[in-house]
Amino acid sequence: MSDAVKGNSDIKIYVSERIDQKAELIDNPLFVPIRCGAVFDKRSDVNMLGDNTGDNISERRLSFCELTVLYWAWKNSKADYIGLAHYRRFLSFTDERIATIPGHGLKLGYLDNMAKVNLNKAGLLDVEKMRNEIIQYDFICSESYNIYKDAGVPHSIKNIQEFWLKLCPEYISKDNFDVLLRCIKKLFPEMYSNAVEYMKGTEFMGFNCCVGKRAVIDDLCSFLFGVLFEAEKQVYTDQYFSEQNNRLLGYMGEWLFSIWIYNARKLKKYNIRETQLIAFLNTASHEELQPLNDSVTIVFNALIIKLANIGVAIQSIIDNRIGEYRIDFILLMESKDSGSEEMSVEKELLGRLQKQVTSLHNVSLRVFNPKDSIGKLEYREITKVSRKSEYYLSMLPWILNHFSRVIYLRPDLIVKQDILKLWEYNLKGRGIAATSDLYYIGQRIGNRNIFNREKFKFLNNPYHFSDTGVLVMDLKYLRDRYKKNNIIQYLVEEKLSSDEYFNHFYEKDILKIDFAWNYYGFQDNFFNIMLRDNVPAELKNEFRMVKQPNIISLKFSGNVIPLLESQIWEMFFRIAEETPFYHYLMIKETSKLYPIPARKSFARKVADKYLPKGSKRREVIKRIIPRNSTQWNFLKKIYHMILLD
Repeated sequence: MSDAVKGNSDIKIYVSERIDQKAELIDNPLFVPIRCGAVFDKRSDVNMLGDNTGDNISERRLSFCELTVLYWAWKNSKADYIGLAHYRRFLSFTDERIATIPGHGLKLGYLDNMAKVNLNKAGLLDVEKMRNEIIQYDFICSESYNIYKDAGVPHSIKNIQEFWLKLCPEYISKDNFDVLLRCIKKLFPEMYSNAVEYMKGTEFMGFNCCVGKRAVIDDLCSFLFGVLFEAEKQVYTDQYFSEQNNRLLGYMGEWLFSIWIYNARKLKKYNIRETQLIAFLNTASHEELQPLNDSVTIVFNALIIKLANIGVAIQSIIDNRIGEYRIDFILLMESKDSGSEEMSVEKELLGRLQKQVTSLHNVSLRVFNPKDSIGKLEYREITKVSRKSEYYLSMLPWILNHFSRVIYLRPDLIVKQDILKLWEYNLKGRGIAATSDLYYIGQRIGNRNIFNREKFKFLNNPYHFSDTGVLVMDLKYLRDRYKKNNIIQYLVEEKLSSDEYFNHFYEKDILKIDFAWNYYGFQDNFFNIMLRDNVPAELKNEFRMVKQPNIISLKFSGNVIPLLESQIWEMFFRIAEETPFYHYLMIKETSKLYPIPARKSFARKVADKYLPKGSKRREVIKRIIPRNSTQWNFLKKIYHMILLD
């Protein structure tokens, strides 16, 4: 074929898209998105091509996975070059090597999301470069992976077959391989010996991502689907199988894909090129959150275990609201995996919170997943912090990219003043308003005002360290003044706490405000000694001058547990009674206040020691939370979460 003809070749790489998730699409005419299992798609507003037209096997999606798309392309596409990609896995068309994630094995390159910068990095937007590379070869596929070197498999596992049996023992058996080899021997006897040889080897291809000439794809698909349909007759799959069980045929498809490539290479049948396979960690279509007109915007960094506490904080804000101006509460929260126990707890707690807010006038509650906004920081494995949520505060100007002013609050607090006064606080040309963090200054800097300046080189003045529990933030001002990429780079490279990151970035633009707006409610002996010995006199006196707190923080020393009988807790539970979380919080907070020794169950310790048999307290708890009641069963679900909080 002449170069001129090649240059005009029609190339279509069909991208298998999920029907249960709206994914980001690549703006490149070589990629054609197609719904996998479109016959099951009940949506009425979808214009995307489906694999349920023409000659198709769309109904086999649960067992064949993305191979239903490959089958459709094979039978229905008229393109000169046909390819397959997944919604999150693509062949690389760049000379740059994309970094792997430590501990994940294999040679897959990982990129955080499908932002334009990452697509360019993988060479997926350069149409001409892709076209020129594709037409040079008969077939392009992903690199092979050595099970020892690239996947970290112990040498006791001798070959590909044993690798898969070890990887998926619940739903793959040796019989499955025997069936596959028998089918190959029956239908393609000329390939049988190479198939056996491949299974005894240590190099795996898999993933089914490829692009090649129509004739080559026809050769591949004739073999792959011919064997797979025959194997389907002998492998028992039905409605009672789990999703993973039913995917057995999909895994078989990967083995057949690898066998075909192994055979073609050994026979030198085609000019085949291998390239790195790229996996995007997040592919969800990202729709940025928009502000609500004329609303006071209040943001919480919401962990599951803190949702009930947020309910109390919200209620205290509403109780002290003067007038009926609109308040928009935003919870920054990553959703848990569907079907997990955490997901069920999250759904339960969020449902209660939504019910609470629904009953309030001029109040809205929105849950927003910020992970699409923090780019490179999705590489949890190569960063220094334990939770991605620790990035949210420093990245808030870009997470809420269309917002100007917000109030940021920690979940553990009680508001005793009209929040509008804080919303309207004069920032005096700064980007942030905050109180000083007496706990940090007192505990982390050192005894009697002596501190290691090298240790705190990330700050100009450690004595100005700000408490991030209550903040007023001018997000537009911060976006104009700071560069997102500089902050991201620092977050990835430095090992600091979330509060230290925040103070490092924004130290020069923080206006110190009265401690009344973030007053520490629990002032035990430890706190008072710390205040006396470690905190500068000026800050100590400012704190002691507060007579009427506007916001009471429920933060307390990790060394001393506040008493349940304290006035702060009485106030907290009075507010909690107005929410759907009262019974839940009674148990949750009590478990914090009374430490549970190891090897002793929570229920036994509380019941026998703090609620002894025959006591009035025990009888009250039994009436509030009867055994096997809804409250009882719900608390059982979160038992371990409480202990880990």
